[in-house]
Amino acid sequence: MTNQWFVVHDLMAYRQHSDMICCKARTINSNWKRPQRAFFKKMGLDDPFVYYAAGSYAIVGIFKIASHSEYFSDQVWPDVFVRKIKPYIMPPKGKFLDIKKLLFESEYEFDIFPDRDKWSLSLWGKTLKKLSRSDYDIFRKNIGNKKYLVSTDDVKVPVTVWQKSVGNKIKKKL
Repeated sequence: MTNQWFVVHDLMAYRQHSDMICCKARTINSNWKRPQRAFFKKMGLDDPFVYYAAGSYAIVGIFKIASHSEYFSDQVWPDVFVRKIKPYIMPPKGKFLDIKKLLFESEYEFDIFPDRDKWSLSLWGKTLKKLSRSDYDIFRKNIGNKKYLVSTDDVKVPVTVWQKSVGNKIKKKL
């Protein structure tokens, strides 16, 4: 049996590496690293996940895990663990699922957001959360629902704190 997940990244990360998700590495000994988040190791091959772009309030799509966790580092994503991903169920081309519309313009109840008015606090500081089957089914059912879609052109792409810190590291290397 597979688990379902809710991955919190951002649109800039998706544009940089649309074929993978990452988790910061944590150094245990001087030469041994592991993912900072324990759940990242628990994801299994073919586990589906909802890809949420924080700050843009957009669900990019539903993907599946396509590889085991491995250490990765480049100028854009230095010192991270990654998993390759593959699209599974995507909104229509040029659209994202607007999470705010789904939360506030529907009657759905979400286990992941026990207090609808403080829903974003449930994700604060999180990269990954396990989804209940009922929550996953709500996202899957509505990924193409016109009522909750937004044009990709209307979605802002904020620069996150993490992206700013990576940008500063890149500038120092150059």
